[in-house]
This record gives sequence, structure tokens and C-alpha cells, in this order.
Amino acid sequence: MSGALEVPLKDLKKWLEQETVSVIKPLKDKGADLLKDVRSKIDGIRETCEKLLEDSEREMRRGDSKTYRPARAANKLARKALETIEKTVIPDEISHENLVMLQEDLEKMLVAIGRGRRVWFPQIKPYFIIDRRRFDAASRKMVDSLEKLRTFSSNEYVKVKDVEEAFSMIGRLLQSLKELDEVEGRKKRMERRGKILEKKIAEHQHKIALIRSRNELSELVRTNEKTEELKRKVKHDLRHLQKPFFNFKAWPEAQTSISRLMKQESSASI
Repeated sequence: MSGALEVPLKDLKKWLEQETVSVIKPLKDKGADLLKDVRSKIDGIRETCEKLLEDSEREMRRGDSKTYRPARAANKLARKALETIEKTVIPDEISHENLVMLQEDLEKMLVAIGRGRRVWFPQIKPYFIIDRRRFDAASRKMVDSLEKLRTFSSNEYVKVKDVEEAFSMIGRLLQSLKELDEVEGRKKRMERRGKILEKKIAEHQHKIALIRSRNELSELVRTNEKTEELKRKVKHDLRHLQKPFFNFKAWPEAQTSISRLMKQESSASI
């Protein structure tokens, strides 16, 4: 009895591709051919609209009163259709999701073109007969191409849908594992930094403990307290000398005043 197959997660996508290539490759090749056909049909509508645009502009320049209004209607139809076509993007990669989105875009494009046809064709008739026939033929071909794409997507390519979802799931899982590894790496770096900081804190605490053990900090505190005490004592002892000091400082000014008065009295006696 053979054991269960074990495939490393990092190799799972490659292994799944190898196991399913015989089924997926033919379908992807057929899908690529259908996309090429869709591009061709869109180009056909574009060329038809560009020809109608050119013919209508030429007719409008002629200024014929009978054909001017039909030519203007044809011109508007061609311009609107070209604007709609340019909004439709054909995907480069074949996938079930891309095929479904493309079908929706093509349906919207054909609905918009058909709406424009219903609005403007009555105003164009009976002129531009060849251009109108080309326009209708190109539109029908686009409808046929869309129908082939829809059948392929819903009946054949649906077999690949589960495999594509598995690929997508594997990709998300690998990305999650990568992000987890990055988080684990950051966590380990932070833990290393934390240990370094803890070591430095322990060293500083040890130094502080040594200083305290030598009573250096206590001695410094006592010295500061003694200094403050002496400052207060000196200030208290000197408070009695403040008044004599102020009198002594004022004595020269008093002498000057007395001398000035004596001179004034002497001058008055003379």
C-alpha cells in the first residue's frame, strides 16, 4: 500500500501545474484563439465605423440639403460606436474570471451599439446603404464571437475554475506565510534589543547601588544640607549690621549737605 503523497508547500503550485497541464493547456490555447477572434471582430466593427465616419464627413462637406441630415446622423452613430468600442479591453491572461468579465463588457458594448443603431438608422435611410450593411454584418459577427466565448467559458473552461482557485489560494497562503516570517523576524529583533536594554538597565542599577553603598550620595546630600544651614545662620547673624551699614553708607551724603549749608550761611553773613 503506497503512502500518502507529501508535497512541500513551497513546491505545491509547481506540482499542481505539472499535474494539470495536460487538461489546462489545451483549454488555455483554445481560449487564446477565441480572444484573438474577439479582437478581430472588434477591429471589424471599428473599421466599419471609421469608414462610415469618413463617408459621412465627406458627404457633410458637400453641403447637399438632401443628404446633410442623414450624413450627420451617420456621423453621430459612428462616433458613439467608436467611443463604446474603445472602452472594451481584451485581457492578456486567460482565466475564468477574465472571461466572465470580458463577456459582460462585450454584452454592454453590443447593447450600446444596438441602441445607437435603432436611434440613428431611421434617420440615415435610404442613404449609406453599403455602410449600413457593413455595420450590421460586423455587429452580427461580433454577436457570434461572443456566443462562442460564452459557450466555451460556461461548458469547457469551467473545468479549470477549481484549479485556478486552488492556485489563487496557494498564492495567498504563501504570501501569508511570508508576512508571518517577517513578523517573526521583527519580533526576534525586538526581543534582542529588549535584552540589550535590560542588560544596560541592570548595569546602571548596579552602579547606583555601588555609589549608595559607598555613602557618596548620602555624604553629598549632607554637605548640601550643611551649606544651606550655614547660609541661613550667616544671614541671621548679619541682620544686626544692616542698620549701621546703611547709616555708614549715607554718611558721605550727610557731610556734603552740611558743607553746602555752612557755605550758604557764610555767604549770607557777608
